[in-house]
Amino acid sequence: MKGHLDTIASPNNPDPIQCGIDGSPRRCGGQGDLLAGALVACYYWTIKNRDKIEYQSATPDKSPRVDQFPFFSRVNPAQVAAYAASTLIRTSCQTVFSKLGRSMISTDVLKEIGPTFNKIFEK
Repeated sequence: MKGHLDTIASPNNPDPIQCGIDGSPRRCGGQGDLLAGALVACYYWTIKNRDKIEYQSATPDKSPRVDQFPFFSRVNPAQVAAYAASTLIRTSCQTVFSKLGRSMISTDVLKEIGPTFNKIFEK
């Protein structure tokens, strides 16, 4: 569910996780399409690398939140993909908004996805 916090639910995990990474205050048409495309790519990657992804149990005193990623309980590949896609698009939008302000459009965000992906995931 997209919103101030993106909520990522799963039938296999009764506790939804949330991505609250700062995005852009400007919501332009097409951002949902960019998120859907990023989600498909990230889901493919998580399935392909399923054996390399470590899923750790949550500690009893902490609820799963974006700032506690290693502590998610029973996080599945779809949730990892949704979190990654949300992070990618939110960060791309934030970068574009800082450059262009309210004149940004989804095409501007599309151009920023590659550099943002490299910055976030190619470490």
